[in-house]
Amino acid sequence: MSHWIKHFSDGKQEIGSDRHIMKKEASWSQGRLDSMIAATLYFAKKYVSLKGDGPFWQKDIFTSGYNLPPRRIARQVGKKIHNGEDGWALLRSWKPNIFTIQIDRAQSPNATRITSADFGSYLVVTVSNTGDIKITVEKKFHV
Repeated sequence: MSHWIKHFSDGKQEIGSDRHIMKKEASWSQGRLDSMIAATLYFAKKYVSLKGDGPFWQKDIFTSGYNLPPRRIARQVGKKIHNGEDGWALLRSWKPNIFTIQIDRAQSPNATRITSADFGSYLVVTVSNTGDIKITVEKKFHV
């Protein structure tokens, strides 16, 4: 079952599993949002963590067809980009199917460039239902 985990500076965590979200026992926007230092997604058998100063935001992407119920095709988590966070955002694998997004100063192939023009935008990680992981910079991620 997929879920997200909010990590806070006081060491506490808040977990939102699909089951808890459907029962309205968990909600990203209705839960605690202050003092977040990281967010982790588990979707399509992949764990992906995004760390740093927030704010953080999480979204699901759905699709539907005629006479078919909506189906989640991706989960996203994003973090606001602050002054001094320019560099190259890349996917680091620590163990099979466990990833962290890291920002390095050195140019790296297959990394997403973050420049000073991106300050105030969001660094967004998208995990698709096929297990693909994509890193983007988006101006209007948090709505």
